[in-house]
Amino acid sequence: MLHINRIWRVGTLCVALAILAACNGLSSSPNAAPTSVSGSAETPPALLYLKDGGWYERVDGSTTRRISQHPVGTAPASGTVIASTVVDDTLVVLYSLGRIEQIALTDGAELSAVGFAEPALSAQLTVLPDNARMIYTALIDDPNAQFGQGTLIGIYDLASNMVQAFSPFDQSILLIGVSVDGNNLYLLPRGQDPAYGTVQVFGIASGQIEGEIEVRGYGAPHLAPNGQRLVTVDEAGVASLYDLAAASPAPQQIPTPDPSGHVCQSDWSADSRSIYLTVCAGNLARMTGTLSSSTGLWRFDVETAELTRISAGVQDQQPFVTSNGTQLLFWHSGTQEANLIDMAAGSIQSVSLPAEMTPTEPTAYPPVASLSPNGRWLFVWDSREEMADLVDLAIGTHDRFALESNPGQPIIWR
Repeated sequence: MLHINRIWRVGTLCVALAILAACNGLSSSPNAAPTSVSGSAETPPALLYLKDGGWYERVDGSTTRRISQHPVGTAPASGTVIASTVVDDTLVVLYSLGRIEQIALTDGAELSAVGFAEPALSAQLTVLPDNARMIYTALIDDPNAQFGQGTLIGIYDLASNMVQAFSPFDQSILLIGVSVDGNNLYLLPRGQDPAYGTVQVFGIASGQIEGEIEVRGYGAPHLAPNGQRLVTVDEAGVASLYDLAAASPAPQQIPTPDPSGHVCQSDWSADSRSIYLTVCAGNLARMTGTLSSSTGLWRFDVETAELTRISAGVQDQQPFVTSNGTQLLFWHSGTQEANLIDMAAGSIQSVSLPAEMTPTEPTAYPPVASLSPNGRWLFVWDSREEMADLVDLAIGTHDRFALESNPGQPIIWR
């Protein structure tokens, strides 16, 4: 298994990048004075989570109700939960043995369909732009496939509760995302070598591969929310942007934030105009990088190619990041101080985190974290303590409660 440097992140596809040595368009404003977050007490948004085999909703910060009418995943035909998402007022759950289930969050009513029969190792659920259908991709063991693993892909229609399965793939496939017009999927064939040279364009209507785009990279690419641009990093540590709407996409190199380090996380803003790059110490290509030291957080403007330092790093302390697409929370081990950043404007607000949820030193087992849609609330789950914290970033209070949920399952904000 390839080891790459990791930092704490939730909610978006993690991409480890290494940036080239040129420094065009570089600017720095690391000490722009952050303002303090303040406000009055308010009720947090509802939070969905999996516990003791069932789905629960924490509706007002303290009251919990069970929303599923049976123990989720206990039926022999179900298996375990491997993917889930919320569309409007419906929770959609995919199980390892191929069953897809809808649970109405209003009254707990359930519908189910069968997507596939083979046991799945992992899966993705991706909602299409029409908000009425979703794509499932499921990785399965297949002795006849390349490297012993294949991929099942299909469409699930929420209104009709029907599944359209496409022909299986005889290799591991990562769904990167959906095209701007919603008609195509971008697929990345995976093998034992983390390097790649092409992205496949899969037509949803035809159910076939309709083309390939030459995209050089190493690890995993990261598609913008609008589906237009893709950011990659190659084996030499050079990061590039590809405009997938172009007839022949050519790489646009991203300037380096720090020649002595590598970008260990990238986060797109919701408007797809900015990429936030967290820089860790060391050289990714030479595998000398470390997650225990950072040189800061940088913002790359896609239109102007300007690179601006947003927040300074901390020597010998591990950086943590969680983002909801509009706000990004950035902090380090060894301190309770954090920066809450408006991803569109790049403005910073300072917040203080509870000591209970702040690691005192770099850790290989960081908690699971999720920032609420409005950026005011932070959910943190510590697997070692089996405790969760719901933090109000505006006034600095938090509620701590027991939660034995599987950390592999998402926390879903409503």
